[in-house]
Amino acid sequence: MSPKVSVVVPVCNVEQYLPECIESIINQTLKEIEIILVDDGSKDTSGKICDDYAQKDSRIKVIHKKNAGLGAAYNSGLRAAKGEYIGLVESDDYILPEMYEKEYKVAKELNLDVLKADFIKFYGSKDSRTTEYTNITLPQFYNKVLNVYDDLSIFKRSHNVIWTGLYKNSFLKENKILFNETPGASYQDNGFYFQTYALAQRMYFMSEGFYMVRRDNPNSSIKSKAKVFCMCDEYAFIYNFLKERNLLEKLKGIFHVMAYSNYINTYNRIADEFKMSFLERFQTEMQQAEEKKELNKTLFSKKEWKEIQTLLKDIKKFHQHKQKDTAKNTSCKIKNFIQKIKQFITKGNSKELTPSQQQKYYKKLSPSVYPQELKKWYQKNTGIELNLESPKTFNEKLQWLKIYNATPLKTKLADKYLVRDWVKEKIGEEYLTPLIGVYDRFEDINIKELPERFALKCNHGASWNIIVKDKKDFNSKEAQKKFKKWLKTNFAFHAGLEMQYKNIPPKILVEEYLDIPNNPIEYKMFCFNGKFEFCLLELDFFGSNPQRAFYDRNWQECPFKIGKMPKKSLDKKPKNFDKMVELAEILCQGFAFVRVDFYDVNGKIYFGEMTFTSGSGLSYFEPQEYNLKLGEMITLPEPSPIP
Repeated sequence: MSPKVSVVVPVCNVEQYLPECIESIINQTLKEIEIILVDDGSKDTSGKICDDYAQKDSRIKVIHKKNAGLGAAYNSGLRAAKGEYIGLVESDDYILPEMYEKEYKVAKELNLDVLKADFIKFYGSKDSRTTEYTNITLPQFYNKVLNVYDDLSIFKRSHNVIWTGLYKNSFLKENKILFNETPGASYQDNGFYFQTYALAQRMYFMSEGFYMVRRDNPNSSIKSKAKVFCMCDEYAFIYNFLKERNLLEKLKGIFHVMAYSNYINTYNRIADEFKMSFLERFQTEMQQAEEKKELNKTLFSKKEWKEIQTLLKDIKKFHQHKQKDTAKNTSCKIKNFIQKIKQFITKGNSKELTPSQQQKYYKKLSPSVYPQELKKWYQKNTGIELNLESPKTFNEKLQWLKIYNATPLKTKLADKYLVRDWVKEKIGEEYLTPLIGVYDRFEDINIKELPERFALKCNHGASWNIIVKDKKDFNSKEAQKKFKKWLKTNFAFHAGLEMQYKNIPPKILVEEYLDIPNNPIEYKMFCFNGKFEFCLLELDFFGSNPQRAFYDRNWQECPFKIGKMPKKSLDKKPKNFDKMVELAEILCQGFAFVRVDFYDVNGKIYFGEMTFTSGSGLSYFEPQEYNLKLGEMITLPEPSPIP
């Protein structure tokens, strides 16, 4: 009987890390696996380590070959693999015990071509290790079957790592997907990821992390200063693949977006003496793309497009601008590096918690230790010590409000079901999305009785919703699994102790479908001490080119931005803007800070939600001084008991 999963591990001179890697695969809770160790001409004891483990475990197969590079090693393993699905593991990394059992179950049930999951970066040895949880993609792409041709931004808005999930073996073989066979470890993961994205009919991003990726191996390819043109060779491989498969016309725009991003990373990485020669090739390739009309301005950010125009005309000027950017960011990088070292020293043996472990951990804690835990969480995510005793900045004050002002009224208004009564009383029922039903369990919903289009959402968190545009395409079993998981999760412990969510009784809301037009706008009205101050307008937030605009009550553009999304200026004030300001100021009375969200659907205003901890208090400001300026606008109330 064929194994459920074949795990392919390329091995080359990694004797220091290899045992931990192999043991983590051997100890998987999914036992029906084969482990293919490809010894790519190691000169240390790595080959012997592989053979020794193979003698102890019959599931291990060792392939010894002459050194030919990472791509060739992976291809040897792929050709030998007999499993239904294939996992890829780098030999200096390791994986958590439940990884392949959980991933295989999802991949099998949903008949996926490609599954990817979150991952955890780590630094240090077993005895003293610090970790950093990393999301593989954006919230809107998680836990649903995807096809990149429905939204090409998936390419740009997900990590192109190849080793966090599973690939259906038949999908790889039928499409003849293999790695680019170039010397050494030369970013061959780019070609493999691009092929799988371009050809997969059923992709899935899983919102759990199992893969532990090492970030302190001095021999890692990402640390090589001399590999100047290997990224160019990899993208030449991808370009030829697109031509051969007749995909160039569909994907040429996003191809150049990804190439540009990776070329910039290469430019920043390589030694100074190679930068100008690299820029010459970079310029030539971009000029060729421009001549062929393959560059799509709408897919690049405003800053990227401006940089491209400079690059096309004058590489010396481009180089000068980039050097200035580097100098500007140096102090920030040094500060972050020092902070990581401090965390490494102080964190000791503690391990990164998975989302499910995090829920259990926080539920057991006494509220008396919440301030201490919140400080730890904030420093881990920002590198900055949190001043809860005398908060000054916007982000600091939101952290204070999380635990010292999570009042019963806030809990009611954070509840997407109970807030409807508040909205109805304050501004009128006409601003609410019509409600079809409210349920305690997914099993209680009679799908047959629902209209052809509708929306499902949880009342006790954020981004827990499913929009059904056509009921015949609705996967009820998949939705049931999601809601079962969501209903068991306390959102208060999801992202830094947002305590207003703690005591919300979980429910499922079924609402009427809103026919939102193309390029929609979401209006996020920032209110301080009962007064509207400015609006963050989310532009095309479901599309491939999301941007943000910032305007005050007089429709004057704000001199700052929040988040790293491109900032845009609008030609004219939306027709309903003043009315939304009026409504926001009615709903925000009595709160030190609240964000009131609205939608404008074909000229009709709909209430979205009341958000008391925008961005969970981790907002990025540009310029940075506005973190303090907006903080000065919040007058903190008397503290309330911690829920």
